[in-house]
Amino acid sequence: MTYLAEALKKHYIKQTDKIIFKNKKNLNQLALEMWEDLNFSQIDKSVLSKVLYGKRLFTTRQLEVFCNLLNLTTKEKEELTYSLNK
Repeated sequence: MTYLAEALKKHYIKQTDKIIFKNKKNLNQLALEMWEDLNFSQIDKSVLSKVLYGKRLFTTRQLEVFCNLLNLTTKEKEELTYSLNK
């Protein structure tokens, strides 16, 4: 598991077979919003899932969009950016 995947665990919960993020969106909903904000490219449900399970990393831009959609604080964004770069 990557440092980023560990850090991301603070921002979602697993309910049975679903992942629910802080903004009350599920994996599909958040992936769709990220895809739209990334000009209809770069991410989908499977990419987001792989990032959460440590099999892939976000790009800097993907992480920025993720943080914005979850309305994360500056400190939370900095922690995730640090984890991505570690």
